[in-house]
Amino acid sequence: KNDTTKNSEFLQKFPKIINMFENKIIEKRFLPALLNGLKNESLVVPCLPPIFAIAEKSDIKINFQNQIWPGLKTLFALKSMPASGLYFLLSKVKFIGDHISNSEFTSTFLNVICKAMDCNVLKIQTVVSENLLCITKKIDSLSFKNQIYPRIISILTNTNSQSLKIQLLTSLKSLYTQLDQNIINENLLPNLDNIRKGDNSAEICMFISSIY
Repeated sequence: KNDTTKNSEFLQKFPKIINMFENKIIEKRFLPALLNGLKNESLVVPCLPPIFAIAEKSDIKINFQNQIWPGLKTLFALKSMPASGLYFLLSKVKFIGDHISNSEFTSTFLNVICKAMDCNVLKIQTVVSENLLCITKKIDSLSFKNQIYPRIISILTNTNSQSLKIQLLTSLKSLYTQLDQNIINENLLPNLDNIRKGDNSAEICMFISSIY
């Protein structure tokens, strides 16, 4: 009921005091109010940390997929999600993946992940790259080949961030086995050579050699 500034200040500190309340109050009163707050675009960013603080609370029995995920999915329908809100959700990929089904992950979250990889914002692309192994465990090999792999190659080809390249190459070393031999021969190997030509530093060459 307060103005946006007061709400934001309160919500930033709210996770620190959650343990002072009974789980019943947290589940029945706080959580519904926080999820309702996601309908207000100005409250999306401050509402997310306390929502996940509740979800990650070890002694409270909440069905994430049924009680929390439907509210979070409404954010994907926004014309533009605040970048810091998107970053926060992407930083929780492993937790989200552990608590929703593979089909739900693929049908609702994968599209958001793909858009994040396309956004050309280094911080957001980096948080996705750090979670690629978790992401690919939730999707089938066809989704990886058609949606994730081409974006990995695109980022590797276009980014100027060596740390992002190294993170992606590290992930690719584990993930390339999901590609068939034809894609490896005709696409992966030529692209790795182009990436090496674009950045012939010792670090990049070592990672590419390890994939070879």
